[in-house]
Amino acid sequence: MFGVQSQKDVIFVFVYKPPKTSINVLLQVLGQIQTKYLLNSKAVIFGDFNIDWCKQSRDKQDLEKFMSDFHYDQILKGPTNDFNSTLDLIFTNIEQCCSGAIETYWTDHKLCWAGWY
Repeated sequence: MFGVQSQKDVIFVFVYKPPKTSINVLLQVLGQIQTKYLLNSKAVIFGDFNIDWCKQSRDKQDLEKFMSDFHYDQILKGPTNDFNSTLDLIFTNIEQCCSGAIETYWTDHKLCWAGWY
């Protein structure tokens, strides 16, 4: 599931990749979004990718290369859920940013945030 929203000079893309959805489907949709909405734009792509950024995997390598090819960095560091994994990711091509994850009581995922200065 995807959503795209523009706010001033920054475009926000919200992502949820169900655990059983293949990386190829994700990359295909992200490629279409990149081409249609994000060319030559400042953007933030964030959400639950269901790819653990703390572990090496083929899915992580493929996503990391794809995002790097479009000059995006994954800025959220550390665990984003109660199981010590990083499934929620924030990619951006905007410099000078910060991010974090705040504990919640209503879900096993943490509340993830990002800001720019």
